[in-house]
Amino acid sequence: MKVNRFALAAAFVAGLFIAAQSVHADDTAKKKKPAGTMGMVEKIDDGKSITIKTGGKKDPNAASKTYVITKDTKFQVMDKEGKKDATAADLKTGIRVSVESENKD
Repeated sequence: MKVNRFALAAAFVAGLFIAAQSVHADDTAKKKKPAGTMGMVEKIDDGKSITIKTGGKKDPNAASKTYVITKDTKFQVMDKEGKKDATAADLKTGIRVSVESENKD
């Protein structure tokens, strides 16, 4: 009778271990990284360039990046409803955006 209890306990522990591994595998699967650079619009220069502050809202050491706006530059505005495609004319300071510019090699 003790052998059966041991076998039952071992099978139960093995099942818990397998279930925990499968849940962990789902969590560590590679998530698709958003395209481009995300940040808050700091400055727009006559529709020719845009400066965004990357990092957290309250991070005093957050880097600022400046992008030249070309026909290949893509913008996505992030708001309460989610991400929406936008144009350079839609942008204003203080909104969160994702900027994707094509680099020529």
